[in-house]
Amino acid sequence: VAAGTYVENIDFRGRNIKVVGEDRETTIIDGNNSGTVVSMSACSNETLLSGFTLKNGAGVNGGGLYLFNSEPVLINLLITENSASTNGGGIYFDYSNPSLENVTISDNTAGSSGGGGIYSYSSGISLENVNISDNSTSGPGGGIYYNQSNSILTNVTISGNSATGENGFGGAIYHTTVSYSTLLNCILWNNSPQEIYFSGEIEWNSGSTTAAYCDIQGGEDGIITNDNSTVTWGEGNIDVDPLFNNSENGDYNLQEGSPCVDAGIADLDGDGIEDIVDYNGSAPDMGAIEYLGTISP
Repeated sequence: VAAGTYVENIDFRGRNIKVVGEDRETTIIDGNNSGTVVSMSACSNETLLSGFTLKNGAGVNGGGLYLFNSEPVLINLLITENSASTNGGGIYFDYSNPSLENVTISDNTAGSSGGGGIYSYSSGISLENVNISDNSTSGPGGGIYYNQSNSILTNVTISGNSATGENGFGGAIYHTTVSYSTLLNCILWNNSPQEIYFSGEIEWNSGSTTAAYCDIQGGEDGIITNDNSTVTWGEGNIDVDPLFNNSENGDYNLQEGSPCVDAGIADLDGDGIEDIVDYNGSAPDMGAIEYLGTISP
């Protein structure tokens, strides 16, 4: 798809096709605040969406992207300035198993049901080099809301997200109803009111999170379990200002001297073979954006 702004709402309608934009900064699908920007139902893992900005979506569930019973590959996307009146300002996953790589989810909003950036229900999601920043909800889960879901997050930055209102818990991540997450080489910083929060309303809300080689504000104490969930605090975790270049203006590159540079791990599964091979320096960085050299403030 050639660069340009396309004012429309797209439904894949179960088609297992590849839709690739020329460049995500200049190939824009504008939902015109008249519904979800892109919807997918019954799409297989042969489905690809890559190289687009999805903006100005306004849905009930999922402002920028709505997935039901689908497992597409989502690469090089910018999902921004979308809203959902209920769940998932940026993205809503329902019985889906997507893979996201090099995706930015920023400045989206959701209603009181939660998930400013992502709402995941009965889904298994894989996120790699994903930046989830400056999203908000008037309910729980400023960055991500998990409900009966599993996730693996590798080199993910979750920062500047907020959950407000009477049920505003989990600024970065909110877990409920037996949900599990694994975080590797991630940064969770400056999310409000907590970084990670497990719902403690009823016993079967229990779940778990595992973190290794991550920078999490507040350390292990930044994870609220309500005494019904498990935290596995692995090796290499730190609680130090990551020194983003200019987070107030949406720049989540790392500055020179950041404690997150070369602080990650390349062998993710411990088998002695590097799973991450494309990195600069002695080891992968923490966070979504690899530091490649001096960045002017």
